[in-house]
Amino acid sequence: MFSDQWVLPQSSSVPAALNAHILSRGTSPTPFAQVSAPPGEPAMTSRRDILKSTLGAASMLTMGSSFAQAETTKMVIPVASGGLADILFRIIQDPLERLAGRPLVADYKPGGGGAIGLLQTARAPADGTTLGWAYSGPMSTIPILRPSVGYDPRTDLTPVSLIMRTPSVFFGSMNLPVSDIAGLIAYAKSGGKEITCGNAAVGGLGHLTSVLLGLRADIKLLHVPYTGTPALLTALMSGDLNIGTTAINTSIMKLVEDKRIKILGVASNGPSELVPGAMPVSQVLPGFKSEILYGAVAPKGTPRPIVERWNSAFVKVLSDKAIQAKYIQNSVIPMSSTPEQYSELIKAEYDQWADVIKRAGIDASAVR
Repeated sequence: MFSDQWVLPQSSSVPAALNAHILSRGTSPTPFAQVSAPPGEPAMTSRRDILKSTLGAASMLTMGSSFAQAETTKMVIPVASGGLADILFRIIQDPLERLAGRPLVADYKPGGGGAIGLLQTARAPADGTTLGWAYSGPMSTIPILRPSVGYDPRTDLTPVSLIMRTPSVFFGSMNLPVSDIAGLIAYAKSGGKEITCGNAAVGGLGHLTSVLLGLRADIKLLHVPYTGTPALLTALMSGDLNIGTTAINTSIMKLVEDKRIKILGVASNGPSELVPGAMPVSQVLPGFKSEILYGAVAPKGTPRPIVERWNSAFVKVLSDKAIQAKYIQNSVIPMSSTPEQYSELIKAEYDQWADVIKRAGIDASAVR
């Protein structure tokens, strides 16, 4: 009944682009008559299935066309303009625009520790017009501690690519009689000493990293919250505090160079180029890791071709040596990924901090 060749109806309901899509599949496709139908159903069912598939391909072509024609994509940045996130975005903004073939504009949505911007991203249309600048706080610890935040980073956002990462670092007062994390653990265990440990916010990554250290090393840490990193560093410099945990930056490295505070260890898998010579905590506690991950996400349901287009742009931009150098200068390590790899990192990070929060019994009501 049916020809063993692909015969397409020449009507306005099947665009020429769809013909090309089907013909590109090969010169000897499976004939309609040879496609098996479910038991008890006529062979026409298989023909309808094939037509449904080709119409789906047409829909994808239409989607790609509307993406290309749209004026801009906005990058929702969940912090105020002028900070580090803004600087790092501006470094890659122009080359991303050129590679993706469309303008990319910053849309600043600060508040809620980054959760407001990520919630807006999750609720945006899944049509390629919105991306989100994601990082560890609103992608892990905040949704865990505040389940009512309105989104689940594991399921309500589509990972596009990792952008960069920076490790948490343990710092010590110059008065502390140890020089590295191994010495700190030994010192804390000698006579059951209690170590005062500062953090910039209860429930923040610095706090949870210190809690993880206490759990893994079985040492007593007295957690002292401060109103931000500057106050934490001041307490370390004055000797009012034994240790503190935060991410590295050029200002903190200047304090280290001036011997006003010291680095005890870095919470990366191995040695970090951001803190040369610092002992990896994983050298003493295998598998210990705490990093701030930055990445690009899109609303759930964003079509795969759009995700791949942006992923390709991020991969190419972040492989540029000049851009890599600028990122290193700002104390972050540039690193792209596939969407799947970034998804796994998001899930692993979420699971790690959910376990720490549960084991330590951290109460969400104490989080500012």
